[in-house]
Amino acid sequence: MPRPSRGEVWMVDLGLAAKVRPCLLLTDWPADNELALITVLAHTTTLRGSS
Repeated sequence: MPRPSRGEVWMVDLGLAAKVRPCLLLTDWPADNELALITVLAHTTTLRGSS
């Protein structure tokens, strides 16, 4: 499997309620001495009443 890079958009299964959605990768692949945590931003077209 290819390693994700910052700025890429990946299709991610976010669970039963959120389904499969495009997600923007906000962090880079962690180094060996860093916590293996990747931050993504899920995209939706649904308006939810926020300003």
